[in-house]
Amino acid sequence: MATTIGRVTGIGPKTADYLRSQGIATAEGLIEVGFSILSQAPGFSQARAERVIAAAAELVDQEEAMREPETISEVLPVSEVPAVSPVPKMKKDKQTEKQEKKKKK
Repeated sequence: MATTIGRVTGIGPKTADYLRSQGIATAEGLIEVGFSILSQAPGFSQARAERVIAAAAELVDQEEAMREPETISEVLPVSEVPAVSPVPKMKKDKQTEKQEKKKKK
């Protein structure tokens, strides 16, 4: 799931509009492009661009950590997913059967 650019700390509405005009609409896209476009945005120095890129990376990491995997194969490679075998039913001993009958009465 992509993180919208406006959720990144340090990106206001004007900067978000500028980045969208440059084809960047997500925090992931901003991280991928890096400093080149952001440092050219109005009011951005190299240092400010670095801080915002770091904030974008932290936000993306947090959101990925919070996302629950949809399947076990997203957690483990398919080759490592444990095989599940059915558990055989155990026979009840006579005393357990008597106790269950008493409970039903």
